[in-house]
Amino acid sequence: MTKTNQSFNYGRHRWLGHVVRDSALPGSAHRVAVLLWEHMNAEYGYAWPSLVYIADQLGMHKSTVVRSINTLSARGWISVERRCGRHRGNRYRIAFGAPSSDTDWVSFSGRSTAPKRSQDGTETVAR
Repeated sequence: MTKTNQSFNYGRHRWLGHVVRDSALPGSAHRVAVLLWEHMNAEYGYAWPSLVYIADQLGMHKSTVVRSINTLSARGWISVERRCGRHRGNRYRIAFGAPSSDTDWVSFSGRSTAPKRSQDGTETVAR
């Protein structure tokens, strides 16, 4: 496994740990997040399962999958690239949500990206 893949997998596992601890998410959104996590492609950095595939795999109605994806997106856990047209499924990238003061956010490189307050009260993100 290359260093890039190791870094990607580390970040992917950290992401899943944060998502499952988000008590504001309904159970269906947690299940959809796990399926997207399973289908994340290290080379491209996103997953592209169809809504019908997700619904079939999880035994959910397609509208429940759509609501779950919208919830994950609204909470900042995924970004969705909507690709219009027949046989052009959406692409899903994992993200680290809206940071809260009690959460340690870690980027895919393993470095902390938690916002830090400077003396003048502005927030900066360590890069």
